[in-house]
Amino acid sequence: MKVLNIAYYTILRNFRDYKTLTMMLLLPIMLILILGSALGGIFTPNSVSATTVCYLNQDKKFMSQDFEEFLGTDEIKELIEIKRVDSKEEAIQLIMNKEAASLIVLPSSFSEEIQNGRKASIEVYNSKYSSFRTSIVQSIINGFVKGTNAQLVVRQMGSSSPEYLRFDNLQEISVTAEGNTPRAIDYYAVTMLIMTIMYGTAYGNFALKEEKQLNTSIRLASAPIRYTEVILGKLLGSIVTVLLQAILIIIFTKIFFNVNWGGNIPFVIFVCFSLTLLSVGLGMMVSNLGKNPQATGALLNFGVNIMTFIAGGYFPASQMGPLMEKIGFISPNYLAQQAIFNTIYEGSSVQTMNFMLGIWIILIISFIIAGFTERRSAN
Repeated sequence: MKVLNIAYYTILRNFRDYKTLTMMLLLPIMLILILGSALGGIFTPNSVSATTVCYLNQDKKFMSQDFEEFLGTDEIKELIEIKRVDSKEEAIQLIMNKEAASLIVLPSSFSEEIQNGRKASIEVYNSKYSSFRTSIVQSIINGFVKGTNAQLVVRQMGSSSPEYLRFDNLQEISVTAEGNTPRAIDYYAVTMLIMTIMYGTAYGNFALKEEKQLNTSIRLASAPIRYTEVILGKLLGSIVTVLLQAILIIIFTKIFFNVNWGGNIPFVIFVCFSLTLLSVGLGMMVSNLGKNPQATGALLNFGVNIMTFIAGGYFPASQMGPLMEKIGFISPNYLAQQAIFNTIYEGSSVQTMNFMLGIWIILIISFIIAGFTERRSAN
């Protein structure tokens, strides 16, 4: 009961600290609104421009003429823009500079191999920075190859003039990403929620340092309550405080910003609860490793901003290249964000469980270190 009483009064005091409460609630809500409004175009582009593709023709015979005629059709021109090059080196440099997505090479033996009934290949070099655009190029090449194979089969069956037949039997169907991918407001609601929870490290830091900082630890030693009960009560109160703040942000953004939190809200809250434990544990760990509460507090605030940045909290990591995506895995923010996004947009359940496992591993390690260092300082 003593632990619960201390937790109750800790929660009351935290919610009466209007300065901290404003930072933990108003700041993320304002950031969600500002970033969600300003960067909406990144998440919902209006159109996709033609993909620039380098083309190197080393064959210059009858099959290369067929291929160039294929590339010159109106349908293909809408998808790709051909840029002729004189060498592979020139094209690779354009790809590295992100001025082209792919390089298509017709080898010098292409027509000859086909004429002699042997296997012929079209070489395609793709950029690693644009999987969507390179998939378009790959689909076009696959279409030409399948068409060429069909022509050869028809010729072998005795037809003298095989040709592509076009039929006007395609139906246009509008495809929308609404509800299947996050809008800007949805994305930043998640990332700013996670950032707010991670700021809960301040509560873990303060819970351990408060008694020593206010010189009340001596009086507690003579009071009918153990020091561990005080610490447990404060930590429990801090955990509930941060979790309640997270739930308030979810409710507010759902009602006023129409944020999509998916159909499994209990699991989203469980992710928030897990990250809350982690943030308070990290706060405790850093608090015990440092001596000055102000210094450790500043270090924790700086660390939260860094973890938010590398996790793509301010700008999607996928937009900053594959390296940033890999670095993001070291941030607890990234693990929690991906767990929530997978839940909302029905991603891989295996990946979600892996992300949660990562959160709990970091959580357990931080509490073990915090407990060990606290016991050592107490002795």
